Amino acid sequence: MNTRKRKWAPVIAVLMMIQAVPGFSQEGQRYSIYAGTDDVLPLVQAVSYTKVPFELVDGLIFVKAEVEGQWGNFILDTGAPSLIINGENMKGGTEEWQGITDDIKPHAITVNQFSWAGIEKKGIEAIGLDISHLEEAYQRKVLGIIGYQIFSDREILVNPQTKQIIILDGKKNYLNRITQPISTIPFTIEGHLPVISAKAGSRTFRFGFDSGCTSNLLDQKVLDQLSGGAYEIVGHKQLQGFAEEPREVQVISTSAITFENLPIQNTTYLVTGLSHLEESGIHIDGFLGYPFFKGLAFSINYASNQLSIWGIHGEEAELIP
Repeated sequence: MNTRKRKWAPVIAVLMMIQAVPGFSQEGQRYSIYAGTDDVLPLVQAVSYTKVPFELVDGLIFVKAEVEGQWGNFILDTGAPSLIINGENMKGGTEEWQGITDDIKPHAITVNQFSWAGIEKKGIEAIGLDISHLEEAYQRKVLGIIGYQIFSDREILVNPQTKQIIILDGKKNYLNRITQPISTIPFTIEGHLPVISAKAGSRTFRFGFDSGCTSNLLDQKVLDQLSGGAYEIVGHKQLQGFAEEPREVQVISTSAITFENLPIQNTTYLVTGLSHLEESGIHIDGFLGYPFFKGLAFSINYASNQLSIWGIHGEEAELIP
C-alpha cells in the first residue's frame, strides 16, 4: 500500500454547529433562459446553464447528486480538491492529507459514475473517507463532498437568498457579457483553492475562499501582527475538522482587515494555527467561509479567476454571525 503526502493538500474546513433541518429532494433542471423578479440576475438572453436548489444548514451548502446510481446529499465545498465519497472501508492506496485541525488518511478510489447539475463524470479518481460523524451532526445521510475537481472549468453562482445555484461554462463568461456585477475580485488558485488578497494597514494577507467553512478563520500569527485596539475578543467557539474531537478557539471581531471592492465594515473570525499547511505548499493567512458570503449573491469563475458579487442582502453583508 503506497503512502505519500500530497503537495496540494485539501483544506477542508467543516466547522460544525449541530442543528437538524428538514431535508428536501429536487433534481437540477436545464434552462436556456433565466428571468424572474426574485432572481439575482435579470438574464434575458438565451444561455446554456443549469439551475439547482440547495439547502443551507448551519453554514454548509447541501446539494443533491448521484454517485454509482445512488441519489442523495453532498456538501458543496470550494475548499476541497476533489470528489470525496463517504465510506470507511474503501480500498486503495492511502494518501496523507492535511486539514485545518488534523492529518487525515483517506483512500484513493475510482468512481464509475457521478452526476450533479448537468455535470457528468465517469471513471474518475476520487477520495474515499469516513465522514460518518457529519451524518450524526447534521442528522442526515451524507454521500460525500463535491470539490474543485468537479467544477474546475465552470462558473458557479450561489444565491443564499433564493437558495439556488447556477452552473455555467466558465470559459464563455456568460454573466459578465450580459450584465455587470456590483464588484469583481480577482483570485489566484493555490493548488485547488481560490485565494484573494486583503489589507490590514500596510500589510497584505491572503485568504482562501471556502464554502465548506461554517466560520471565517484567521491564523494566530496574523492576530499577533494587529494592534490590540484593532480587534475585539467576543468569545469562544468549538472548531472541528474531520477529527471527531472539537477544540475551543478564540473568536475576534475586527474591521482592520479589508477586502478591495467589498463594502464590508466588520468581520468575525475564529483564531487558529494554520502554519502546518505550509508543509503542503498552502500559504494563506485565513479562510473566508459562510459568514463572508451569507449576505451575498456571488459567483466563482474558475476559468477567468474572478469572484463576483451580484447582490447584497441587508445587514447580513456586515458578515457578523
